[in-house]
Amino acid sequence: MPQVGGSPSVLCWGPTAQLLGLQSTDGLHICTRAPLLHKLCEGYAVIQEAADRVLVEKLEGPATPPGRLTTSLRLAGLDVTANALLLHDGSRAQVYRIGQADSSLSVLSEFESPAVPTAENPAEPAASKSITLATGGAGGCAMALYNESMYRTADHRVEVC
Repeated sequence: MPQVGGSPSVLCWGPTAQLLGLQSTDGLHICTRAPLLHKLCEGYAVIQEAADRVLVEKLEGPATPPGRLTTSLRLAGLDVTANALLLHDGSRAQVYRIGQADSSLSVLSEFESPAVPTAENPAEPAASKSITLATGGAGGCAMALYNESMYRTADHRVEVC
């Protein structure tokens, strides 16, 4: 979260409702707004608490404290299964094992992922080819977990990882 050190002198909306510009004595600040991600699946709830932090809670069985994780990614999407958590930012992904006893999280894998798909026609912007995802916004790379497999979009196709 950016900190504004001086008194605001100008405040105005950007070209979309998600952008706000603020001029203050210490500089220009661009503020964005994005909905926080969440997912309920196979007895787990994952809730994004901040741009880089999630909470994982086991909903079934004996009560256990929720697991919290701070990541180096600025989250664009997430998914969860009964034993794994997937986090991605559109260009990198991290997969974590969820501990059954205490919802602890341990890294299974971290890898690069394709970014925004390219347009088939160079004159046509790639954004017009965007897809809408349940796990994180429009455009870019989408990823999902199913059983022990991970699926991702790349260059207008779905890959199994």
